[in-house]
Amino acid sequence: MSKSDGRCTLDQILNEWHRAQKKNLIRKLGFLCANDTVGKAGGRHQPQRIPCLAHSPMLSYGGKMKDVTSNNFGVLIAYLVPGAIALWGLSSFSPSMRAWFASTPADAPTISGFLYLTVASLAVGMTVTAIRWACVDLVHSATGLKAPDLDFSQLPGKVDAYRLLIEIHYVHYQFYSNALTATAIAWICHRISIQPTCQLSWIDPAFLLVEGIFFLTSRDTLRKYLKRTEQLLKPSAFNVSS
Repeated sequence: MSKSDGRCTLDQILNEWHRAQKKNLIRKLGFLCANDTVGKAGGRHQPQRIPCLAHSPMLSYGGKMKDVTSNNFGVLIAYLVPGAIALWGLSSFSPSMRAWFASTPADAPTISGFLYLTVASLAVGMTVTAIRWACVDLVHSATGLKAPDLDFSQLPGKVDAYRLLIEIHYVHYQFYSNALTATAIAWICHRISIQPTCQLSWIDPAFLLVEGIFFLTSRDTLRKYLKRTEQLLKPSAFNVSS
């Protein structure tokens, strides 16, 4: 498809992704070594060195802060965030879990509590993924979004493009569909915890609205992923005939 109709081809998207990766690599290096002359000693040029920012305690792995990159962004939105949503709903039945989500300074969680929350969110997120596979994926498949036949013998030379499709489409599908499932779990826990259970509040219509948005968005991202992976790895006419 051309740019004239307001859309970009897969090659154009891939080129943009490569440029963004190069910029990200330059940022991660965090240092420059310039050979400009800053003085002479014994007739030799002395190179000017700029300290490596990668060793800064604010940017290093063991420092105060670790950047969210493309390497961990997928895990963060696909598993940790939906897991935390479901865990927040389950915290209605556990004072210990409620302490993990405490926001006031007096009740702020400790380092161990934060670690427990992270590990528990990841575990719950994986469980939410299994529930999503049994429910949401089945609904999408039954309503027309079926996985196409792909020829993975064409994958060599297209790995970067395939990885790009996963990052820009499938990872986001995982978030929206997992968040759809996790929000349903949190809402069910909320309904069970309140008394009486038949009492309605603003949370209920808000839940329906958010669930509808999550469902439609998950369907859109999955449709784009399936369509573009089929364009990338569509079986050739020779393979189909054989």
